[in-house]
Amino acid sequence: MSENKYREMLTTADVPDALDMRILAAARISSAKRRHRRFVFFRLVPAAGIAAAFAIGFGIMFSPAKQEFKTKSPSGELLAMNDWSELDQLNFNLSFELDSGITALADNSIAKGF
Repeated sequence: MSENKYREMLTTADVPDALDMRILAAARISSAKRRHRRFVFFRLVPAAGIAAAFAIGFGIMFSPAKQEFKTKSPSGELLAMNDWSELDQLNFNLSFELDSGITALADNSIAKGF
């Protein structure tokens, strides 16, 4: 029974105009905020992203054509690592001495009569 009493009081009483205006103004402001937020998230953010992508793309496509990509020349250290001439020279010297030594041993053994 108490429910019906309050419901009857609420439905029969008139809402003051000042309160009605405040409620409608708050609803209008809330609706405007939602519209603004939807506009920003669904229109401005994608448009800014597309504009940035186009700017980067055109920047890459229309960059100055005079710039040529230069191959990096190997540094001196890499060249030194690939320089085998000293090792080849040492190998040749060792081979020559070994051959000469074997020849010298052979000559000595022949001279001694072995």
